[in-house]
Amino acid sequence: VTFVTGISSIAYFSMASGGGWVIAPDCRQLFIARYIDWIITTPLLIICLGLVSGVDKWDIMALCLSDVLMVASLAAGALTVGNVKWVWWFFAICWLLHIIFSLGKSWAEAAKAKGGESSSVYSKLAGIIVITWFL
Repeated sequence: VTFVTGISSIAYFSMASGGGWVIAPDCRQLFIARYIDWIITTPLLIICLGLVSGVDKWDIMALCLSDVLMVASLAAGALTVGNVKWVWWFFAICWLLHIIFSLGKSWAEAAKAKGGESSSVYSKLAGIIVITWFL
């Protein structure tokens, strides 16, 4: 989690100091550092949640891939001119729904089956992460 904070701090500092952006095809300023940050940090958060819940490494890798595809779809949509950007947004939302469903259903069940305090810790962490993703 320390890496997540450090990587995000660097990305947001780069944007605040006038860097971390490119010119989009329609001449908008696009803060690409945000997408680079997300493509690195959100899989790290998913890995942490996977370790707490006790799911196997393949489930963790699959959800990390879904997350990378979601962020890549968002970036593609931001770089796209015209109405096709909404298709990219739709793809990103589909990946997000897959992530939220997995975190809320199968991974929560795995944490509960693990026993001990895993279920309680997992529920709190997953809840905080999902809520902050929607902010």
